[in-house]
Amino acid sequence: MDFKDMIFEKNFEISKEKRLKIANYIKTLRENKKMTLSQLADESGLNIADVHKIEHGTKNKINPFQLQALGDVLEIDYKIFYTMVGFLDPEDFQEDINLKINEIAMRTVSINNLVEQIKSLNFNFTKGELKEILETFAEFKREDSVELMEFLKFIRYKKNLKK
Repeated sequence: MDFKDMIFEKNFEISKEKRLKIANYIKTLRENKKMTLSQLADESGLNIADVHKIEHGTKNKINPFQLQALGDVLEIDYKIFYTMVGFLDPEDFQEDINLKINEIAMRTVSINNLVEQIKSLNFNFTKGELKEILETFAEFKREDSVELMEFLKFIRYKKNLKK
């Protein structure tokens, strides 16, 4: 039975093995965030009894929207939960993973390029200042980072004109 059939029939029954696996994972995530079960329920908007049953592996049928709400609070992609309980196959979101890998690779190239641009300006940044610049750059959206790179090239150009 595929996911579409499960939604149509509202049959979200999960095997005991998978329930226990996700239960332990959710509990570990919650404890790592130093949250109580009650806090997790409140922040996710779920009933505390449902959260308790999910975390203890006793809820036979888990609604996908409950997993998504828990994922949002625990700051984890709900697709990981879906895969753990069998709602998705890992291949179903392989494309998302590939996109994230490409984004990280592009960001790494951009950061390396930024470092080179900063070095070429011959500014005497301390390691702390350079670290702060790079951390700020890492928060930029891709289009903003391109603009920053163009700005640094402009500064280098102006600096070279003064020589």
